[in-house]
Amino acid sequence: MLKNMKNIKASSLVIAIASILMMACFGYTSLYSQITINPGYEEEFFLQTDRDIYFTGEEVLVKVSKFNRLSGTLGDFSKVGYVDMYNKFGNPIAQVKVDLESFSGASRFRIPDTIGSGNYYVRAYSSWMRNFPRESFAYRTITVINPFENIDALLVKPSDFVGDSLALDSQPRIDTGIAANKGNNTTTSSGKTIRIMDENPGTRDRVEIRIEGVDADDPGFSIAVVKSVLLDDNGYSEKDPYDAGSFVFNLAEAKYMPELDGNVISGTIRDNTTNEPLANTNVMLSFIGKNARCQFSRSDADGRFNFFIGEKGVLNVVISPVSESITDYYVELTDPFELSVPENLYSPVYIDTAKLEELNEAIIGMQIRNIYDPYLGPDSVAPEQYVVNNFYGEPDNTVYLSDYIELTTLREVVKEIVPGVWTQRRNKQLSLKLLNKYPTGAFYKSPMVLFDGVPVRDIDEVLHVRASEIERIDIFNTRYFVSDIIMEGIVHFISKKGDMSMMEYDKSIFRQLYNSVDNSKLYFPEYSTAELKAGRIPDYRNTLYWDPFITANGSGEAVVDFYTADEEGDYTVIVEGFSKDGLYFRDTAGFKVTRR
Repeated sequence: MLKNMKNIKASSLVIAIASILMMACFGYTSLYSQITINPGYEEEFFLQTDRDIYFTGEEVLVKVSKFNRLSGTLGDFSKVGYVDMYNKFGNPIAQVKVDLESFSGASRFRIPDTIGSGNYYVRAYSSWMRNFPRESFAYRTITVINPFENIDALLVKPSDFVGDSLALDSQPRIDTGIAANKGNNTTTSSGKTIRIMDENPGTRDRVEIRIEGVDADDPGFSIAVVKSVLLDDNGYSEKDPYDAGSFVFNLAEAKYMPELDGNVISGTIRDNTTNEPLANTNVMLSFIGKNARCQFSRSDADGRFNFFIGEKGVLNVVISPVSESITDYYVELTDPFELSVPENLYSPVYIDTAKLEELNEAIIGMQIRNIYDPYLGPDSVAPEQYVVNNFYGEPDNTVYLSDYIELTTLREVVKEIVPGVWTQRRNKQLSLKLLNKYPTGAFYKSPMVLFDGVPVRDIDEVLHVRASEIERIDIFNTRYFVSDIIMEGIVHFISKKGDMSMMEYDKSIFRQLYNSVDNSKLYFPEYSTAELKAGRIPDYRNTLYWDPFITANGSGEAVVDFYTADEEGDYTVIVEGFSKDGLYFRDTAGFKVTRR
């Protein structure tokens, strides 16, 4: 009963925080500005990587799980996680956003081939967690070896080691006092059983693994199959959880919004001449594409705006004022990643000479894989597809140009084909006019004109586009209202490519590639037929398999299968996750691949 009461309090607090911050976004004054929240309330992350040791140029596969620190149970607050890695100068090496729509999410990043060998931090956090001390972030330390630099100074004899770690006990991996934050509820005894159905497979053989003793109600757990030499037994030693100490969080001083429904794109819009913020200005965000995915916001007194987006992957975004009278402006986006970093981000790595031969084989495998990767298969399967509707809903009329005889330009198309739309020129300025479908609702201004989802103002430029480049034209013949914005109808030109490539874009408008959460999935080779198994493209994977979202069936068993590569050696299966009560478990099993 006590745990249930704590959950109810936590849920109420989340709702209160969300409501207060949302009101702040739209210029309302919070009535709760003096409320001080218990410092024990925090969102908490747990960070996993597929292994402990990497080589420069390789990808790091990561998984982030979220918890409610107040109740110690599975969390459902932020929908976006941030993972980054920094060099010893505090500069970012890699940054990636993780989709946390569910309890956990996964992504990946590539280690640059320009950094030196050493032990590096990888950390995970949410926008909301940035309101708290950085020590509360989730941290993992990975070892990076640069095989293209002289590593003689890193070699250490086995007799100098204590245990089986690549990092000497006398030289801690990272000496900052920050614990590898694993959460308050950790356990080393899980009762899980890993069964490898063939413990001595050959190269390019199918391997089936059964994980037993998993509760069907537990959230998904991860499985990684990696070369054993690339694991560090000391990498998962138990750490004390972060202690907030005397830190007291005041809601009125919160600088960072929680992302409750997806990415928040924040920024500032300013006058290009005076550099003054454009205060209380309606701002529009658009994505270039075949659907009009436009959003609207209003800047505050300092010119700041926020957009909440659910789109995933790499997006081509355009941000502009709604008013056509504002032409000389510029936009600065706010970096969503945390820039401040702990000290001592880097420490030396020492390599056990007894493992040097195995590490050299893994290095050679990495080099071969980098050469043949383009021929072995795609790095990832196609991103998840999802339906995106036009912000204005269903148009009143759609003209498909393929239904008509081919004309030369859009000017001719508008004149001859499109119903209820015509051109008008005043003071040498060309505009479109639109007929309202309701006889008593005449339009007094020009409609909103979009091209591939983006507002355009130079109608002359639009009408010079070749008609053969256009797929269809959507017409919305009624007024459309967003807050205090009134659109006198909408005319949307959609090209066959959907990328605006056939017209010169107005350079004064802010346009940028924006990396949202990644929705691509990893690809692993499969050799299910004799023809595939006999393929001549070498396959040297240091991580044979990775699936961060394994679930059990009703019998408490999960079954996965994958194919080995071309390299013999010892491999380790790592099963890691949490129970529905938030208890951590990690189990391993090994097998050997031999050439038959």
